[in-house]
Amino acid sequence: MLIDVRTAEEFYRAHAPGSINIPLHEIRDIASIVPDKDTPIMLCCKSGSRASDALEILRCMGYTKLINIGTWQNY
Repeated sequence: MLIDVRTAEEFYRAHAPGSINIPLHEIRDIASIVPDKDTPIMLCCKSGSRASDALEILRCMGYTKLINIGTWQNY
């Protein structure tokens, strides 16, 4: 699963095919979309910074298979 943590406006302008937008400020609501905490999740944003923040939040929430791929343009 590829999750783009940029704002909805940024995501709307351009995003990786197949990615899902969950802005960083809403990442704690992920359980409604990804209930299984062992689901592999790739996180991206503009530079990798917000994805890094999201990764730490999700790790603290118990998600186990996380990777920060940096910019969404890498995918």
